[in-house]
Amino acid sequence: MAAEKRQKTSSQYKTSMILSIILALVLLVFTVVYVGMNFNYMVLGKSIDLNQQLREGKSPEKGDLVTFEVRYVLGNFAETKHKINGIIPTGTDEHYVVVLDDNSLMAVSVSGSKDVDAMNKLESETKAYLADTDDISKIPTSTIKLTGRLETMHSEIQKYYNQALSTLSTYTIHNMTLNATHGRLSMFMITFFLLALLVVFIFSAIQSKKKMKKVAEVQAIARQNAADPSLNPFLTGYQNSPNPAVPGAATGNEAANPFINADPANPSGPMPGSEPTGPVMNSEPTGPVQSNDPMSPVQGSESTGTILNGEPVDPTQDPFRNPYDNV
Repeated sequence: MAAEKRQKTSSQYKTSMILSIILALVLLVFTVVYVGMNFNYMVLGKSIDLNQQLREGKSPEKGDLVTFEVRYVLGNFAETKHKINGIIPTGTDEHYVVVLDDNSLMAVSVSGSKDVDAMNKLESETKAYLADTDDISKIPTSTIKLTGRLETMHSEIQKYYNQALSTLSTYTIHNMTLNATHGRLSMFMITFFLLALLVVFIFSAIQSKKKMKKVAEVQAIARQNAADPSLNPFLTGYQNSPNPAVPGAATGNEAANPFINADPANPSGPMPGSEPTGPVMNSEPTGPVQSNDPMSPVQGSESTGTILNGEPVDPTQDPFRNPYDNV
């Protein structure tokens, strides 16, 4: 059951690693494409001059990164509010209709109070001029330069755009927007964010691979122990344990282990082939006892009585003798 659980864990780590690698590759491609599309402006500060392009008779094309000097703003036709999970506001985009140098119309999207205030001012000046075109003094004198990419509008924004221009069908209308909501700083921040996510996915893949390898090593050890039970001290007991620190382990010096060499017929007796080195309890001496004690009788002699103060005495003179002895 445990081995099955470890196998499942290894499979999960493998799935996590593969998923992280796939996400890292997708994110890498997206980052390269994003940086490649915005490199000239983001790094070098270069963009296509849309005013010059229109004077040369060229039409704007989707995907171009352009800079346009806005002078005439017909009005604000839509607003987009961005929120995280539909709750936390993160910003607002304002969408305007502008007049290009060739008198064609196009949408422009801006964000940030500075650009919004400038566009609102131009809208007021443009409406004042259109109300009295004969008064040259009312021609807007202020302008604002916007840099962004020409993009396809969102379907909802496109609907409001068509409604706002429904009465201006005589003008050439470009169904695209100059998205000026992302400046160079925003582009750098987006790039760093993408790179940070890329690092996270790569790190996740590396960690998953390490954990998967560790689980595989544990499984290999488990299979080895299952194939050779002698490698597992918990299965074979102490005597077959390869660990010399375990009592009774097979260390090559089994003669020194009393638990291994004890006589099975007499487990409490001495080891086979050995002799007692001390006096034997409850046994009788087989001969005179040798002693180095000066108070003991001389070797080979027999005691003639009780020893008192180191001298033998006549037993008949012993004051402590039982009077009934030797009667």
